[in-house]
Amino acid sequence: MAMELDVLVEKVGKDPLFNLDIVELKSGNTTIILDFPREIGAIRQKERGKLVISKEAPKEKKGYIFNGIVYKSSKNELQVSFYGLWMRINGENLEEFAQGDKVYVQLTLSE
Repeated sequence: MAMELDVLVEKVGKDPLFNLDIVELKSGNTTIILDFPREIGAIRQKERGKLVISKEAPKEKKGYIFNGIVYKSSKNELQVSFYGLWMRINGENLEEFAQGDKVYVQLTLSE
């Protein structure tokens, strides 16, 4: 079971307290908000790429890979905790995962 989205980096905001960027990605009517640690890389507005969420570890080790736990999942919302960081997805007809599932999130970007 995997969810794949072609994404566009819509906005990159700075967290005022922590060394994080708050990255907003768009895929059609779906919005993804991702807490992104600045020390692992820089994401720029208007970059395009692919976001894959799966229960299995990615076979290709490219881009940014996070593993976390599903906090909340429905057809319209998915929230994943990366041990203190968050990813929130709002959209329609999202792939559903069970609460507590361990998932891998792979974000691969290209300009």
